[in-house]
Amino acid sequence: MSPLTSSRGPLRLVALLTALVLLAGCTGGPPSDIGAPARPTATSAPIDDGVPDAPETLTEPPSSIGAVDVATYFMEMYPHVLATGDVDEWQRLSAVDCVFCHAVVADLDALADQGHHREGGAVTVGYSVVSAGAEAGSYSVGLSMNEAPARVVDSHGEAIGDWTEPQSYVASVLLVHDGASWAIQAVEPAPADG
Repeated sequence: MSPLTSSRGPLRLVALLTALVLLAGCTGGPPSDIGAPARPTATSAPIDDGVPDAPETLTEPPSSIGAVDVATYFMEMYPHVLATGDVDEWQRLSAVDCVFCHAVVADLDALADQGHHREGGAVTVGYSVVSAGAEAGSYSVGLSMNEAPARVVDSHGEAIGDWTEPQSYVASVLLVHDGASWAIQAVEPAPADG
């Protein structure tokens, strides 16, 4: 199964921690960088061929179309982040109080701390629904997503955990444009059948 919902073997703790963080909501700040383990680099982990292209609307004034594009882009970055350790764009788009955003980085750190990385799991977005929030520039985007099969690999290239069936999710993505840039405030994924 996907670490977004549950896991087996060495990822069980990571999945449990992620679930607890998601249940807590987006009220806390990001985890401290003090003592953070080294993340895999492009040379220590396979390069994910599914790096999404940034949408043109990322640099345009806020709009419903832009909100959908940015939410889609952010979620499509998920497998790339876990495969390569490249969190620059992910963190640039993550609001300080986005629990899910920072939990993904914490999951990555936990994998890297064990010498593991993830392969596969490309995310494709199906339909989307968007509504403007009460504050100017804020939006709520509902996405349907499919995650391809993936696996977790140790430092020797051996698979230590995998899920062979595609996973389907729905996600609520809250984001805001402050007049200069977009920020993801919260992501709440759930199994599509649950």
